Amino acid sequence: MNDTLLLLLIAVFVGVPVLLWRLLLKYRGLTVRLRQEGVRARAEVQSVTKYARSQQRHVFYAFALPDGLRMFGNFRGAPGAGDWEPGSTVEVVYLADLPHHNMRVGSGVERKDVIRGTVLLVLVLTVGVLGVLNAHWRTEDIRRQEVQQHQP
Repeated sequence: MNDTLLLLLIAVFVGVPVLLWRLLLKYRGLTVRLRQEGVRARAEVQSVTKYARSQQRHVFYAFALPDGLRMFGNFRGAPGAGDWEPGSTVEVVYLADLPHHNMRVGSGVERKDVIRGTVLLVLVLTVGVLGVLNAHWRTEDIRRQEVQQHQP
């Protein structure tokens, strides 16, 4: 394994988890901001897609802003978690300055999700980097043994 490939693989095993962790923190920050500063509104369920295998539902909703503009959002719901049918209502929160950032009340990225995600990403990062380094060291050892065997 040459040095370029080694650095590339280490960059992937470090970079991807760091980017995913950053995304997780972004959504946690958005959840906190929506809970603290969010404006509550009633949204009307527009459509519901039910998945046969998981029984999960993808709910699409629309709500009106004070100026009359309609905003849209969606969420996935577990079976039995709510009775969402087209025409029913759901409580949502949105940011007054950025209404396209909205979510159903009671949803979002929780602190425990961030902790679990962080532990998982650190584990992936560690195992990936150690695996790449181990493979690199093994190939270097094999090369050294081959060179020693060919010398008189």
